[in-house]
Amino acid sequence: NPHVSGITKKIERPTFRNLTRATKHWIAFVSQKPLVLAVFEKKRLKDIDDISIDHFLPWSFTTHDLLWNLHPVNKSTNSSKNNLLPSEKYLESFTMLQYEFCQFLLVNRKEAALVDYYSLFGCSEEELTRITKTRFINKLNSHFLPQYEIAKNIGFGQNWIIS
Repeated sequence: NPHVSGITKKIERPTFRNLTRATKHWIAFVSQKPLVLAVFEKKRLKDIDDISIDHFLPWSFTTHDLLWNLHPVNKSTNSSKNNLLPSEKYLESFTMLQYEFCQFLLVNRKEAALVDYYSLFGCSEEELTRITKTRFINKLNSHFLPQYEIAKNIGFGQNWIIS
């Protein structure tokens, strides 16, 4: 259930995480779309070797690596953010990037990757194909904002901004 943080995984933390699949898709996206802007820095992601995959909501809160919570950042930015909640001011650029990324996955027929979005939105491929940008962003916001509040309320550091 993408709407519930992984409580059972927090009792006994997984020993292995694998972002290979997500990294492959995000690198392909950045390679085909040279004007992709980093969510936090508002500058182009141009050095593929310096890209790291960040969890917008910290992995230690969600305990999953689903694509709708991931985005590419520079390695130093990822280290700086660590387990903190980003400032809500970044949510708009994050959701816009997610929309563009999802469109890329649809156009390139990345069915296995799209399952993460079908599950989150409770929709079919056809419905996801027809979703407007505004509706996509609203649906993503309606998921992220309550999760953000829960993470804040249980003590995650908040309002991280890039320095």
